[in-house]
Amino acid sequence: MQGASSSSQHGCAAPLRPDAALLFTDIVLKRNRAHEQMGSRLSLSDKDHVHAHAAASLASLIKYRLKPTAGSLLAYLEDADLLHAVTDADTAIDNGFRFAGAFEVAAVVLQLGEAHAQDVRGGARFGKYKQLWRAYDVRQRILEKMRHAPSRYTCAEPSCGFRSLKAHQFRRCAGPCSPEVKPGYCSKACQRKDWARHKAVLPQHNHSNCGHTHAEVRNH
Repeated sequence: MQGASSSSQHGCAAPLRPDAALLFTDIVLKRNRAHEQMGSRLSLSDKDHVHAHAAASLASLIKYRLKPTAGSLLAYLEDADLLHAVTDADTAIDNGFRFAGAFEVAAVVLQLGEAHAQDVRGGARFGKYKQLWRAYDVRQRILEKMRHAPSRYTCAEPSCGFRSLKAHQFRRCAGPCSPEVKPGYCSKACQRKDWARHKAVLPQHNHSNCGHTHAEVRNH
């Protein structure tokens, strides 16, 4: 079951009052006649519209989770808010906005389908949202890589904590240190800050050619 308490896990990106959020996104997306009172006063960019789809997706997911039927086969087959969450997530991704909430929506639907032996990706209800499923699969592959090689996706400076799904964002020490100790940093500042610690794990003869020069190579 996807309980009501789950709505507290979305953080600041999710609306606390889903109905109020959906009223706003209805205005932006010109749904349910909500925009008619605004007339031509709104000036919105394509980016605003894409973000509105993302916000509507999260609000619909929260509404779904608050229902006593959440997690049931009936919800999978008929719940309108669950379908709206998927539709808006797919639209946002199709327009280039891969927001984290979209992957939560995908996970909820896939887990629900599995629980009730439903073919999510091939079925009539959710199968057509190809962009969402492709993006979810890509993210899962990256997360699997992160589990196997976390140092490639985390800044090596211990107090930083920065993580990224894109390994090429990290600056790698260009010196001759071996791959198992070669650190990656999110910035030059972190590279400099960590030099004393990194130097301590290196053979003495390698010190002159390693990280203290702050040489950088991109890890593709």
